[in-house]
Amino acid sequence: MISGVAFDLYRPLFPPSRVAELCGVKRPVVDTMSTRGFIAPEGRERATERPLFSFRDVFKVGLMRSMAPLGMGLKESSLMAEALKKRKIDKSEAATDWMAELADMADTPAMKGEWMWAMARSVERGKPFYIYAYAARINNKWQFDMHIENPGTERPSEQPCFGWKVPHIYVPVGKIFITAYNESKKVLGLTMGEEA
Repeated sequence: MISGVAFDLYRPLFPPSRVAELCGVKRPVVDTMSTRGFIAPEGRERATERPLFSFRDVFKVGLMRSMAPLGMGLKESSLMAEALKKRKIDKSEAATDWMAELADMADTPAMKGEWMWAMARSVERGKPFYIYAYAARINNKWQFDMHIENPGTERPSEQPCFGWKVPHIYVPVGKIFITAYNESKKVLGLTMGEEA
């Protein structure tokens, strides 16, 4: 565990129902994401053998949900279940599946790098970093370009790696992280200074 952070971001602390609650999705969405391998339980609850997910998974689901209004994200679980009933999805087909593509894009900030620890410490200090990303669809693939700026910055100052002339979307990664982190602390019953 890294000092200055309320809980271990990589420790399996959240059952599927809590992940769904924290991310504002229905439980079958989390189950489908787990079954399809978009998120992976990192442990099991001893008493019930329920799978447990880490904060990284909570953040990833929250990020995917945030992009849903853009037509790139999660549909209602009933629509997903119906689509899955109509056709079997194998690994090669999943690679081109919209949900798989979105999950791959969400892996960039959720599973790569150690920025989350610094961000959590900055939240605990009351001076969160300004973290944002640009996403663009280039050559039928999503590209995700993440930027981290100092606390107090109010708007993006760096251009996307693919340039201003490429149509892209702005993703408020820091705001999504802060919301998920603070809600996770509430669910864990933590207040400032306590650690799980």
